[in-house]
Amino acid sequence: MKVISVKLLNPGLLVIFLGFAFIQITAAQPARVVGEFDYTSEIVPKYFSNGATAALICVSISLIGTSAEWTPRPDQILGRISLPIVPAPLRFEVDLPIAPSCESVDLDNNEKKDSGVKVFAAIVATNIFGDSYLEQLEQESGFTSVSTDPKTQSVSSGFLLIYSPNDDQGVPSGFGTDGKLFTNDDPTIKIPAGYSLMNIDKGRKITFDRSEVLKMEIPQL
Repeated sequence: MKVISVKLLNPGLLVIFLGFAFIQITAAQPARVVGEFDYTSEIVPKYFSNGATAALICVSISLIGTSAEWTPRPDQILGRISLPIVPAPLRFEVDLPIAPSCESVDLDNNEKKDSGVKVFAAIVATNIFGDSYLEQLEQESGFTSVSTDPKTQSVSSGFLLIYSPNDDQGVPSGFGTDGKLFTNDDPTIKIPAGYSLMNIDKGRKITFDRSEVLKMEIPQL
C-alpha cells in the first residue's frame, strides 16, 4: 500500500506529490455542489415534471458492501432542481452544511482504527410522496452520480463527495490489484478536512477537487 501525502506549500494551494508528478488542488472550502443530468430517455420528463428531488445521499457503508438498501432522511442533503426540466440537461444544486449527517467509514487502509470519512453520491429522482425527502422506492428509481461494474457491483466511475472531519483521513487514489475500488488493497491519499470531490473517470483515473463550487454529473441515460 502506498500513501501519498498532501502538503500545503502556500495559502490557497495544495499539491499532492505522486512520484515526480503532482496534482494541484485549491484550498478554498467547497460550499456548494452543482450538477447536470444530460438525459435522452423520455422517462425523465414524463415523471420528473410531476415532482422531483435532487439530493446528496450518504453511501459510506454501501461502498464496502454492508449497507442497508436505502438512505434514511437524516443522511440526505436536499437540493434544488432548476426548472424547466425540458429540454435536457436537467440542472440541480445543493448547498453544503458545515458538518453533514452520515455514517463514517475508514478507507485509508493503514490498519489503524480512524474516525474515517463520510461519502455522498448525488441523486435525482421523482418525488412520489411529495415531501422532498426520498423514501426507499424513490431512491431505487433515481439516477445517481456513480456507475457500478455489473460483475463486481463495485463503483467503476463517477463522482463522490467526501467529507473528512480532520486532516488525518485517507481515501483511495486508485484501484488495487483486485480491480475493485474501496477494498483493502487500494493505494490511498490523505485529504484535507472538509469537503473534497472524488472524480473517477472511465479510464479508472481518480482526481480530486476542492473548488468553492463542485460539479457532480449524473451519467447519461
